[in-house]
Amino acid sequence: MKNKPFVSVIIPTYNRANQVLEAIQSVLNQTYQDFEILVIDDNSSDNTSQIINDLKDPRIYYYKLSKNQGAPTARNIGIKKSKGDLIAFLDSDDQWVFNKLEKQIEIINNDNNIGLVYTGIKVINNQYEKVIKPCKRGDLSESLLKENYVGSTSSILVKKDLMIEAGGFDLTFKSCQDWDLFIKLSQKTEIDFVEQPLVLYFEHDGERISTNPKSVLDGYYKIQKKYSKLIGNLPKKDKQHHYLNIGKRILITGINTQDIQLLKQGRSQIYKSVKVFPLNSKSILFFLYSLSNKKILLSTYRVMKKIKTSKNKWSLLRLLKEY
Repeated sequence: MKNKPFVSVIIPTYNRANQVLEAIQSVLNQTYQDFEILVIDDNSSDNTSQIINDLKDPRIYYYKLSKNQGAPTARNIGIKKSKGDLIAFLDSDDQWVFNKLEKQIEIINNDNNIGLVYTGIKVINNQYEKVIKPCKRGDLSESLLKENYVGSTSSILVKKDLMIEAGGFDLTFKSCQDWDLFIKLSQKTEIDFVEQPLVLYFEHDGERISTNPKSVLDGYYKIQKKYSKLIGNLPKKDKQHHYLNIGKRILITGINTQDIQLLKQGRSQIYKSVKVFPLNSKSILFFLYSLSNKKILLSTYRVMKKIKTSKNKWSLLRLLKEY
């Protein structure tokens, strides 16, 4: 193997010994093989280290942090230690389809203007499967201010020099670090995608940043503050999309947690979308919906979620885009 691999695959992990093994195996099974794997262990207390060391593959590098610092810090450490020209991230509870890297590298090699390629994602849980298809390519410097169209970090392949220039993940964010990164990168390069779902995203129980009310508010409001000038320069319809997108996400988190303050904050963001562009029926519909009692919101949301998981495409939940 060459001293310098073309791709560096960074896998942050914490107490996921069995899952990280499957994630690593999905990288080792890739049709494209010129890579290194950097496993950044965020101070796990399980047998992760033994499992990684037992693999005996010279392309795998294992680093255990002295204290738990979170996935964004682990990813930034991986970036600093990486040797490849391209960087890919894989969460330790996700997996790749066998030809993910090959298809992404083909796009980057064929167009010097493309600095980041993402893919479709298959979401899997014990009730259903769904595919999230990519829909935006090219100059996304405005589109990504409205919504995180790229999605999971597990789907991206990006040029390392752009990651360095963008400063990696902003650790001042308690959530939305990925969205912030994609916005920064979109200001520096064009973006493309592979339509096929080449990432397997496994939904499971456990604590998530997206259900932590303080983290949710912190992330979305930091996005608005950090990019206030760029958001302010968007056309009215795009600004409406931005406020509605954030309002929906905060509202849904508030519904799931039954947090009154979150419900109020989500309603406030949705109301801003109505004020910016009053002709949009989605904003009006969601604002009226947000006025309901929190228990009614929860019961209605659960019913609509069941309708969607039963693949009824005409349900109202189509408007509640899952994030």
